[in-house]
Amino acid sequence: MDFLDLVKKRHSVRVYQNKRIPDEDIKYILECARLSPSAFNVQDFRFEVTANRETIGKIAKATEMVFIKSAPAVVLAIGLDEENKYNITDVAIALDHLQLAAAEKEIGSCWVGTLGHWNVEEALNLPENEKVYAVMPLGYDAGKLLIKKRKSFEELFKIEK
Repeated sequence: MDFLDLVKKRHSVRVYQNKRIPDEDIKYILECARLSPSAFNVQDFRFEVTANRETIGKIAKATEMVFIKSAPAVVLAIGLDEENKYNITDVAIALDHLQLAAAEKEIGSCWVGTLGHWNVEEALNLPENEKVYAVMPLGYDAGKLLIKKRKSFEELFKIEK
């Protein structure tokens, strides 16, 4: 599959099959995120993955995103230095790599942005210096694929000659 096909294949999944993700697939997905570029190669973040039902329930409740409860695994993207002005961008790049690697393995994901992250930090008793930037449930799609509605090329881009 070429890159454009992979990008077209990736979509947000909010309904998951009750099927465990193999450890080797999780490690592959995380390795793709690890190899993503970061400013000055600092990688001032950590990703935590949980398949623990109780922990996933706490995350779903804290974010007020009930659909997360059905995911067989959830990734927390945690920033380790709020003073690092590149940290959020670095995490976003790593999460993009993670999502595309998951799609390659037929594993769905959904980027849960800024909703309730402070609640997740509190619910999971994270240290004060650790900030949850995003939550990403992972699992095999059990829902119906929604058609991606995207602006046209011309609406999004201007190419100066």
